[in-house]
Amino acid sequence: MSRSALAALCLFALSISPLAQAAPVKPKLILAISVDQFSGNLYDDWRSQYVAGLGRLSQGVIYTSGYQTHASTETCPGHSTLLTGKHPNKTGIVANAYKDPVTGKPVYCVNDPSVVLAHDPKAQPVGPGRLLATTLGDWLKEVSPQSRVVAVSSKDRAAITMAGHKADGVFWLIEGKGFSTFMAPGADATKALAPLAAYNAELTPVWTKRPTWTYLHADCKAKAADWKVNGQSFESRLPPTGWGQSDDPVVIKSQVLASPMADEMTGEAARRLIRAYKLGKGPAPDLLAVSFSATDFVGHRYGTRGPEMCEQMHRLDETIGRLLADLDKLNIPYLVVLSADHGGSDFTERLQTEGYPMARRVSSAAVMARVNSALMAELGLKTPPLGGSLEESEVIGVPDADKDRVADAAARILSAQPEVAGAFTQKDLLASPVRQGVPPDELTLKERFSLSTYAGRSPDVLAAVKPQSTLSPGMPGVLVSSHGSPWDYDRRVPMLFWWPGVKPEARFLPVETVDIAPTLAAAWGLTPPADVDGRCLALASERPC
Repeated sequence: MSRSALAALCLFALSISPLAQAAPVKPKLILAISVDQFSGNLYDDWRSQYVAGLGRLSQGVIYTSGYQTHASTETCPGHSTLLTGKHPNKTGIVANAYKDPVTGKPVYCVNDPSVVLAHDPKAQPVGPGRLLATTLGDWLKEVSPQSRVVAVSSKDRAAITMAGHKADGVFWLIEGKGFSTFMAPGADATKALAPLAAYNAELTPVWTKRPTWTYLHADCKAKAADWKVNGQSFESRLPPTGWGQSDDPVVIKSQVLASPMADEMTGEAARRLIRAYKLGKGPAPDLLAVSFSATDFVGHRYGTRGPEMCEQMHRLDETIGRLLADLDKLNIPYLVVLSADHGGSDFTERLQTEGYPMARRVSSAAVMARVNSALMAELGLKTPPLGGSLEESEVIGVPDADKDRVADAAARILSAQPEVAGAFTQKDLLASPVRQGVPPDELTLKERFSLSTYAGRSPDVLAAVKPQSTLSPGMPGVLVSSHGSPWDYDRRVPMLFWWPGVKPEARFLPVETVDIAPTLAAAWGLTPPADVDGRCLALASERPC
């Protein structure tokens, strides 16, 4: 080979090497997207078929093995990691609902008595008060008060935990109403709702008109099939059974949210918020956080491998495409990251036909009854000492001095049950360190639970059912599959970074969702708090972290 040919070959190799990745220009706007229940396996299945927004983001720097490292793979704790850089054992958001350390009673993860809701001051208040960590938006506002931080989602807990404590606007969907927000008591509700007031008015017919959901993409129809789910018939097709046939507003609202329409409304709200807040056009950089919830709604109600999810994936791709097209029109440097709050799996019966005989449904009540009987016999108790569920249980009805002894016995007996992979007490988990520098997919079960445990908020005993098991009872058309386990199908999620001029690059080694916030902070030159758990990922060699 001649020297000129060799030189040309070397130049070509360099051009496709990760070392040639052009660093993003300091962004005027960062768009942080979460897709609720967007597992790594779901992304892998559909990656080649995305042609719009998700297709574009898949041509950036992609990490196919991102991890929500903790055990409690639910919406609230997962979203709390995305822009804080911290695991739930530091954010304090250990579950969608958890024990209030003052009252000892269950409380919603974003319950916040210090605020009221703009659409109804008598409604249960939600806000960022229970989030014990700051977010990327908070870090930005601290050094750049002129910056705008805005968040929107179908779910309040998603928007609030991504936005943080100093956001300029946080909006979520109230079925039958439109998008709402929180505000200080006595504040002007009209002003608080103004950014989306016109859109809310346009949505009014949606809540009373029979919705339509049918095949818009030819490949989805081939996935239709009939199933027996928990012994009940389930016709997996579009429109779903009973869909769009009722004039009852309660039914209509439920069906609208459990369809691609939820994401389309969220996407349109995000586009309007860009204009309302003039994001990317001010003197300082801005942040827009968007959480799309419909994948979670559809996955729970219909599973993840049927025609329902097929249409959801196509339409989400298109929804994100419209949002990115609006960003293009701003003619500014911008950076996008997309990940998920948790993963998920399909419903048990379909998994069994695909060669997973260990997939099964487990009765929490049956296991708890056995465990309570054993505890009563061993400890000489007259009443069942364990309340709650198999996965999250509390010691009840015993003197405080005996609670640790009962919890220890409960964890031991739970761990011995054939349906259970392991059980631990809160006290044990709080005292158990998590090894530093260990890849997230190699952490022990106990370490994963330790990252989900916070003193006073976590239950007395936490347990995991064995892999491919689900506690979902299986109610076709209502709930057929779930998530929340410490296993990788519930923890592994994609992490996609894209900016104008990026060169496609896939990175396969495991990273963590807590790495997102430090990475975005570096793009702005911000310094995260010293105690963040994540690390900055070098998106380009010419601008290392």
